[in-house]
Amino acid sequence: MCKSLCRALSGRRFALSQHILRVTLVVLAAAACAVVAVVYACDTKAAPPDHCHSNASPGLSAVSSFIPAGSAQWTARPASLRTAALFSQLQADLTVHVFAAPTLRLEVNDRTDWQATAHDDGLVELSAGLDTAWDLTDDELYAIMAHESFHVVHRDGEFRACGFDLQDRRVQQTLQAQELAADRAAQDLLARVGRPVDALQTALRRLQAREPVAENRGTHPSTQARVAALAAVQVLRP
Repeated sequence: MCKSLCRALSGRRFALSQHILRVTLVVLAAAACAVVAVVYACDTKAAPPDHCHSNASPGLSAVSSFIPAGSAQWTARPASLRTAALFSQLQADLTVHVFAAPTLRLEVNDRTDWQATAHDDGLVELSAGLDTAWDLTDDELYAIMAHESFHVVHRDGEFRACGFDLQDRRVQQTLQAQELAADRAAQDLLARVGRPVDALQTALRRLQAREPVAENRGTHPSTQARVAALAAVQVLRP
């Protein structure tokens, strides 16, 4: 009787082991499929949807007109000496104050409006209008480029490359959160390098006065909301 009982228990253990093995294989297969789907959807080397190739909109677009590397449809022109010097200083400051700061490049397009855009390959693009905006102070122009640079640091372009519907409220909330995070990081850098901490706030106000349509896209908080969020942050100088 003992032998019969042992054989029965052994058979049940074997059947249970087979069942556990089958369940484990199913779970692993499902997990593998999920990983492949995510990688495929968010592969930044793949061409993003059509809306990601649209021309840049006016204003501090900051990845809101995300353009893959090498697909720019404008002619680059040399930056002004002032802009080039400020950008060079910004790159040096990022190297000191940001861990594993990416290498950035600066290019100026031939648009006459005020526009700044970050690209997924580390390119910070300014319009000719912004490059020669002498009514912006050096600190304000530095702050604008710092904002764009932190979109690259935060790798915000990868989210847009997934091709989400920009009319979806949850997507817009994520993009707006990215804008606020880039604002805060830029303001913190201003404090760290000894520049006026309100330089980005004043730059945003100047931009809104000149390009009021820029914030009406759903991907950015209003200028008022951005300035208020920056003003509410207590920045301590090192």
